[in-house]
Amino acid sequence: MVEMAEPGITMGLATVCFMRRDGKVLLQRRAPGRVWAGRLNGPGGKVDPGETPAAAVVREVAEETGVRLAAPTLHGTLDLLFGDPAATRLRVFVYTCALGEGRLRGGREGRLRWFAEDRLPYDQLWPDMRYWLPIVLAGGSVEGACTYDQDGEHMLSCALHLTWDSASRG
Repeated sequence: MVEMAEPGITMGLATVCFMRRDGKVLLQRRAPGRVWAGRLNGPGGKVDPGETPAAAVVREVAEETGVRLAAPTLHGTLDLLFGDPAATRLRVFVYTCALGEGRLRGGREGRLRWFAEDRLPYDQLWPDMRYWLPIVLAGGSVEGACTYDQDGEHMLSCALHLTWDSASRG
């Protein structure tokens, strides 16, 4: 889904899901020739017109991994702005989920690999993730906006609101 956020700024909606199993997180390395090639991220992708983010994350994860999610948990949204001044804004809905049903396989979007939660390769993820991903994996939430250069190579600024309650971890 693409709409005009403000005059001159194109806005898109996307999802990302961090699937977990046995203390590990599934990450996908973007395939050569794809936008942001080589960068690690959770599986996910665009929200289609008329589609909810919850339906989009289930569809995108199935397309990219072969796995059907059962009950993804929403942990908030991030606005990623590209360019200075920003020309593109991508609102990303952040989910976690236990590994769903199906046979795990990579595809044209990129290779899949499990990483230990306590040893995630933050230098290969989006730079803002080092601040909020540990909170999300601990059951917290994130809201915020991060600005990158036009190519998404360098983070220029970031404002995050993180919420986490240790009592809710059980």
